[in-house]
Amino acid sequence: MLNENNRTWSLLAILIVTSLTFAAATGRLTPHHVDDTPSYLEYPFDSLSSALSSVRTPGYPAILQVLQRTIGLSVVPAFQWIVACVAAWWFAVELGQWKASRIAMWVSAFAIVFGCTSLDHQSTLATDALAASVGVVTVAMTLRWIRRDRRHIDAAMVILAAMLAILLRPAYLPIIIWIGCLGIVLLPPTGDVFPSLKSRVLSSLRVTGFCVVLIFSWMTMRWAVVDDFGLLPFGHQNLAGLTLQMVSDDELKDIASEDPNPMTMQLVNEAIKQRDSALVKFQRGPGLPTMTMESQWNDVIYQAVVPASFELHPSDPVARHRIIGDLNRLVIQKYPGRYVRWLVLALRRAVWGTAANILMNPLFLFFWVIAGCYWLARIMIRQPWRSDNQDNPHRQVAERAVGHSPAVTLIAVVALSYAVVMVSFVVLTSPPIGRFADASSILIPCWLMTWASESLMIQSEKVA
Repeated sequence: MLNENNRTWSLLAILIVTSLTFAAATGRLTPHHVDDTPSYLEYPFDSLSSALSSVRTPGYPAILQVLQRTIGLSVVPAFQWIVACVAAWWFAVELGQWKASRIAMWVSAFAIVFGCTSLDHQSTLATDALAASVGVVTVAMTLRWIRRDRRHIDAAMVILAAMLAILLRPAYLPIIIWIGCLGIVLLPPTGDVFPSLKSRVLSSLRVTGFCVVLIFSWMTMRWAVVDDFGLLPFGHQNLAGLTLQMVSDDELKDIASEDPNPMTMQLVNEAIKQRDSALVKFQRGPGLPTMTMESQWNDVIYQAVVPASFELHPSDPVARHRIIGDLNRLVIQKYPGRYVRWLVLALRRAVWGTAANILMNPLFLFFWVIAGCYWLARIMIRQPWRSDNQDNPHRQVAERAVGHSPAVTLIAVVALSYAVVMVSFVVLTSPPIGRFADASSILIPCWLMTWASESLMIQSEKVA
């Protein structure tokens, strides 16, 4: 047992040393500022009403404040790399408790640490990488809760991890749904008496219900303080970046004219004015390709929608959020088919976009090439399709090489369900661009690389 613990701790040490060495060699230990960075660094902690009116939740700003006042912001990338290593190690150790092989544990850990989100965002002063790591910890805690007979202490850890992920990045709200679904369908790996469907449903409802109560408590506090019953005044502008591309100018004006609130027409006129004065010329109207809408999305938001809302409500983020939300509602009510079309095409875009990002990851690509060459060489040597190989024990090895081990099956269920739930929430308001979709699919490379690694190991076995 001690030897096994030493192996798991050595995995964590190797992950940290390898990742920090790689980050230092590739310039990923230098803090990188993006457009979102100022909103985290300038979070208004001095006033409760200002904080509750902010477009950011306080989780990440609080972490930056602590680091800035103690060690300095220069350590943020290293801190985020280390958190990613701890999250990957935690997930790998839990896989080991589910009887996964050592190679499955190691491959999964490295796939998380050197995944697309890490390579692109660990050095960024924004929530992408850190929230993704906490999401992985939440997955590990959920598996632990299911494995250990759904004890209250483990349920509390699941709730704590999920709330921290949401506090860092509200886009992780659907993780509550995922926890409930996995808690219902997944049985523990061992045990004399497995929990019944009723007990699984009740225990899952208790965990998700507690999370929902905490979320509604936060929303109620915002309602009492700033008169806004919502998680935060953010998100409507993301959807407006899509809805304003679904309609022509004439359709948009017709929609606004039907609203009794004159502010809606003012917002439309101002948005069109801001858009036409921008350096970028936008396409709009029904039937735009998904990639066109995605490429214009950020510019439509910050060169048309947001400036227009500032003209109407320069000092009230809640009012800006409401007026944009009203416009979104009117567009979707008038043209629901266009919104449904967007959802379907965006989900398709998420699938092939995620696959492309995983394939283009340089470390993953190197693995695929080496594994593919080795696999093909072994197959060509054995030629299992020949009729004289039907009773050959090598054929049995080749059939086992499809990788249907318990570890592969478990990771497949966890990774695919996590990706589907998370990215389905994203496309409701935003395009499934890399920084969103990659975080949702962070566990899929674990599944693919574990399947490939175990298949290669099986093919390499000597048949007695």
